[in-house]
Amino acid sequence: MKEIKLVQATEDDYERMYKIKEDSIKPYVEKVWGWDEDFQIEFLRKNTPFEEVEFILFNGETIGFLQLKETIKGIFIQSLFIIKAFQQKGIGTYLLKRIINNGKLLSLEVLKNNKIAFDLYKKMGFVVLKEDDLKYYLIRENQ
Repeated sequence: MKEIKLVQATEDDYERMYKIKEDSIKPYVEKVWGWDEDFQIEFLRKNTPFEEVEFILFNGETIGFLQLKETIKGIFIQSLFIIKAFQQKGIGTYLLKRIINNGKLLSLEVLKNNKIAFDLYKKMGFVVLKEDDLKYYLIRENQ
């Protein structure tokens, strides 16, 4: 794997975060709720504190971002967004392995129509805890 680095986001990075989110998950969100740009920008600002976000750099190029939330039980993976051009190249697997190695319980949510992401999480040992009409709620126990 070529060089992957994580770099802390700052308060000035919301536009860059939005562009990554739009590129990586817009088709999935659009099919479920539609894509209202104003809503998505506001939602990102409200639910994505920059202090929790690290940009994913691949050979110096920003290709995504990761947002982790520490909980009493472990870590909630709030966001793992990788732009389309870099999806399915092992980067998500690499990052998940790093997170898994901390030995904590991991949890996340994924839209049911995002089969690529769901398949990655299943491959990495996550199991479905519950589901609703739109999402799977997954966990991965400590090893």
